[in-house]
Amino acid sequence: MIEEDKKSWHEDDLFSVELFLDLANVERGFRDLGYCRIDYGNLPHVLLREYGRRLGMAGISNLSSEFGLELLHSVRIPTAVCRAVWCVTSVPVNFNPNDTELVRRRRRFLAFLRFKHGFHVEELPFNFTGNHVSKEARKKSSIKKERDWERPEKGVDVALVVRLMQRCLSPDPPTGVIVVSGDADFAPALRTVTQDNPGIQVLVAAFSSRLSNVYRLNVEHGYTWQWPPIILDGFLDEFKC
Repeated sequence: MIEEDKKSWHEDDLFSVELFLDLANVERGFRDLGYCRIDYGNLPHVLLREYGRRLGMAGISNLSSEFGLELLHSVRIPTAVCRAVWCVTSVPVNFNPNDTELVRRRRRFLAFLRFKHGFHVEELPFNFTGNHVSKEARKKSSIKKERDWERPEKGVDVALVVRLMQRCLSPDPPTGVIVVSGDADFAPALRTVTQDNPGIQVLVAAFSSRLSNVYRLNVEHGYTWQWPPIILDGFLDEFKC
């Protein structure tokens, strides 16, 4: 039914958008502002809406929703539709046994993102070499100095960049990309996408406390962007559980 509606309707006015979520960066941004319990299901909705505003079109996070179909049949304007949310994060392995329940909660949360919200979640192992997972627990343990606890490279940013490039170079690339992270490590890949695939509209979304200056609309750092970043600070009320 949905596919038929898309084909019989103004198909050329439907723009597929894919989100690439650096979960750690987003979680730290929420914590910076004192928010711990978040409805991540609203994140694609907010991002698609703001994406649409910048590009002068409507934006919906779910074409199959009642709201999405009603929008398509009532307002004949270009519409951005969320095709996929790609999420890469780390999962602790070889951690202190006292943190077992904490790790279980983390894995339940990731399962929730998959099955409730339909996110594509990729988990990378984060070897804690028997140490505590939480910083608070580490401070109370015999490990007194941060340098005594060597933080291994997680590779989350690299994995997310790889997924981004795979999708943009695929036979069926998205017409829009939103990278939900303010980390400067993504800037070279995004510049490559905008230069080699000018038809793909690229936006960055992040909290102001986590947004690198390379994403500001200036040329001081050698980057130029199509659109200003989406600052998530202004939408906190929509993320509350």
